[in-house]
This record gives sequence, C-alpha cells and structure tokens, in this order.
Amino acid sequence: GVLGFSPTQPITVDVVSLRRKELARRYHPDVRGGSLSKMQAINAAADFLIGDLMPSSRASPPPP
Repeated sequence: GVLGFSPTQPITVDVVSLRRKELARRYHPDVRGGSLSKMQAINAAADFLIGDLMPSSRASPPPP
C-alpha cells in the first residue's frame, strides 16, 4: 500500500500518524524531489485508515 504497512502489522492511529509524518518529510512538494501527487495519495490513505480506526461521530444515541 501507499503507507507501506504489511497486512499482518497491527495498525493504530498513532502508527498511521507517525508513518504519514515520515513520508511527508520525504515526499512533501516543498522538499527537493517531493511530489504533490504522492503526498495526496499518502494523505488520502492515512485519512482513510484513521477514519476507519476512530470511533464514529455518528454513533447511535444511547437507549432511553
């Protein structure tokens, strides 16, 4: 995948955030050799994983 995780690696929000920061240092468009399209793909993948790991803000209301 874009972030380089293996299928068996445990993934947490902290792990995803750290990996995003590591890749941003390498691929940010303002860095020599950086790439806007690569950075967009990294951000999209990280946002997707973090959204999947975070509890939904649209959780069902508590029962009456």
